[in-house]
Amino acid sequence: MKKYLFSLTALLCCTVLSLINSSCSKDDNDSPEPVVIEEARYYVKYEVELSGSRNNHSYTIEFLTQNGIKTISERKYGTSFSWDGTYGPFKKYDKVSLSVKTGGTLYVNARISVSRDKEPFAIRAETIDGNGASLSCIINF
Repeated sequence: MKKYLFSLTALLCCTVLSLINSSCSKDDNDSPEPVVIEEARYYVKYEVELSGSRNNHSYTIEFLTQNGIKTISERKYGTSFSWDGTYGPFKKYDKVSLSVKTGGTLYVNARISVSRDKEPFAIRAETIDGNGASLSCIINF
C-alpha cells in the first residue's frame, strides 16, 4: 500500500509539473507589441471684442482654420460686438493668425488661445488697438 501511495504521489507530481511547464512556455513571437504614440491635437480659439462710440460700424475678421483662411465681413448697428470661434484640429508647429480691420472707429481687443487635446485653453497672443489688430502664433507646446 505504501508503494502504491508513493507511485500515485510521484505520478501526481509529474502531472502537475508538466502542466506548469506547458502553461509557461514561450510564444514563438517574443517581440513586444509596438507602442502607438498618438499625435497631439491642438484646437485654436479666436476671440474678438469691438467697441465704439458710433452706432454704425463695419469690420472684417480674417483667421486661419484647419481648412484654410476664412473671412467674416459685417456691418453692425450698436456700440459693442463680440465674436469667437474654435477651430481644429491643428498640428504642432502650425502657424495660426487673426486679423481684424475696422474703419478706424472701433476699439479692438483680439486674442488667440490654444488647447492641446482636452487641456484648457491658454492665451498665446493678444492685442489691444484702436484701429484694428493683426496677430499670429506658432503652436509649439
